Amino acid sequence: PVAEEPRYKTPVNLALRPGGRELYVACEGSDSVIVVDTAANAKVAEIPVGGEPADVTFSPDGRRAFVSNRHDDTVSVIDTAARAVIGTLETGDEPHGLLTDGQGKLLYVLNTSSEDIWVYDMASLRRVKNLSASRGPWSLALSPDGARIVVTNMLSRFAFREPFLSEVTVIDVERSVVEDRLVVPGANLMMGIAWHPTGKFALATLNRTKTLVPMTRLLQGWTITNGLAVLWMDGRVDQVLLDEPNMGFADATDVVCTPDGRYALVTSAGTNRVAVV
Repeated sequence: PVAEEPRYKTPVNLALRPGGRELYVACEGSDSVIVVDTAANAKVAEIPVGGEPADVTFSPDGRRAFVSNRHDDTVSVIDTAARAVIGTLETGDEPHGLLTDGQGKLLYVLNTSSEDIWVYDMASLRRVKNLSASRGPWSLALSPDGARIVVTNMLSRFAFREPFLSEVTVIDVERSVVEDRLVVPGANLMMGIAWHPTGKFALATLNRTKTLVPMTRLLQGWTITNGLAVLWMDGRVDQVLLDEPNMGFADATDVVCTPDGRYALVTSAGTNRVAVV
């Protein structure tokens, strides 16, 4: 007999259902979403969705969940009371991050390969707009006042023998248009993003890959450094590095701010650590 291969669920992203009682976890290896009871710390359901689910978000009232499926180019619509898929939306190429606005009127879906943002009307679940992103839109975050959405783009714009330039796309939620494109010089692989609770700035993870020098100083962090971009809404961008001498913080992947605004927590996929900033 042929031995069965182990089936890893491979959880990649998660989100709290409004109210905080349930956690939905997108598992790309098992093509499913796991529902966790946060009080009991126990799995209470597993919902089959599309191929390679990547991210999950909710309507503001928590009645529906939306899951992006990168392999199928779809979004699964879940009735959270029934814990079942009730609809499927066609998307662009390889959807990843997705988010609803604060009023529950529109759903924004980032398509990493077609490099655009599809906007759906929440009532009819029909696409109403197509916004242009930069290269490889990945994650997005809604400002505390609900006025803006900021979008990271994983791939940079580059030219021969020129430093990298990355973009953070800013969306005006009221008009549902791209309001600004913040340029982050020297950065690439911008992935995670989160707002500070005050709404004065947002933080985004980044790499700084030095392509214009020989790759002979990797141990000293001279070739690739990892950090955060501080994105001010007047267009200014500051960069803070997370590497320390003899201890790199490889593959900064995601970031979140504590509710009191004192700390940012940043994950390092390459070293299995979390930085407290």
